[in-house]
Amino acid sequence: MEEKKTEQIKIENVQLSGKDDKMINITIRNSDDFEVTVDRVYINSEPKKIEEGIISPKSAKDFTVEHEWTKGGSYRVKIATTEGITTEKKEELPNNEET
Repeated sequence: MEEKKTEQIKIENVQLSGKDDKMINITIRNSDDFEVTVDRVYINSEPKKIEEGIISPKSAKDFTVEHEWTKGGSYRVKIATTEGITTEKKEELPNNEET
């Protein structure tokens, strides 16, 4: 019985972008020795359309989803693969993105 499937993929980075505050870029790392296929992304439990993407072993891939976001918001990003692996990450947005 495999218990630690969530260790195979990790949401490495979540970046909010787009001139209309409507795009979220998600970097997913596959630390396994086998490729995985990401087929679902959820933002705050809401399913998002993505192009299904294969992530090669020991590498990372970027996915872009359309989702309206606001500064100061909190977002839960969840990823699911065709292999049944899931992982999620909570992202807090500062009110002011200027550095």
